[in-house]
Amino acid sequence: MKRQTRGTAFFVISSMALFYPFGATAQSKGIPAIIFGKKEITIKSKAQGELIKVKVEEGDAVKAGQVIAIIDDRQQKIERDLANVEYKTADQDFLKTKKLNKYVSKDEILQKEAAYLKKKSTFELKELDFSNTRIVSPIDGVVTKNYFDEGERVSVGEKAFDVVQLSELLMVANVPAAEISKIKKGKDIDFTVSDLKDMKFKGSIIFISPVIDSASETIRIKVAVKNMIKPGEKAYLLKPGMIANLDLDTEMPSTIEVSKKFHDNKSERLTEENITQ
Repeated sequence: MKRQTRGTAFFVISSMALFYPFGATAQSKGIPAIIFGKKEITIKSKAQGELIKVKVEEGDAVKAGQVIAIIDDRQQKIERDLANVEYKTADQDFLKTKKLNKYVSKDEILQKEAAYLKKKSTFELKELDFSNTRIVSPIDGVVTKNYFDEGERVSVGEKAFDVVQLSELLMVANVPAAEISKIKKGKDIDFTVSDLKDMKFKGSIIFISPVIDSASETIRIKVAVKNMIKPGEKAYLLKPGMIANLDLDTEMPSTIEVSKKFHDNKSERLTEENITQ
């Protein structure tokens, strides 16, 4: 069985970010920031049994609600089908008894109804057990880790897959308290990434901690970024785990100028379904 542990972060953010060629701007203060996916989900198994089908590989894009693996469901299917037959039989029996209300007692009708409701609940539980043999992605994203291979046995609550949403990202940074006057919620901020030296990106501050860390004399901020690519490519430019450098002093062009440059460069957004790692 594949084993690997890693930290995960769960964030919901909304903002606009653009990129454009590195140009003449004020020098960056080089505040380091870690890039995370907007959502980083660890999917755990809801059933136990042999993993009979793994439908995705690491690096594959997935959609919310997509079945990505199947656990042996033979027992659950038999139990569900049997419960369904008993539920339908009890339903028909109850309806027939109701139609004969002039000839049967009220207690008998109530007994038939109780039996029907019990069989219905049993069927719904068995249906849930069957559906739990399907491992489903709860978000649009990319599979970054598969913890099991086909043929291996999984248990309830065990990690099965990691899925990361890459279309929107979040950066977390600790800004020196002396720079606090330069940060404001909603402010656009420039940043660069060492792996993409010819590019400069833009995000928006969405959170400023209400407290200063007395030990480091820093204040934590979060910056929202929408991931982008260049025309003709099939991979997002920014990836979780990259280290960015924030420039708190950059003099940015107006939104109109940046948007025009963005369209002139014919940059495009990616959906999670047409990307590669």
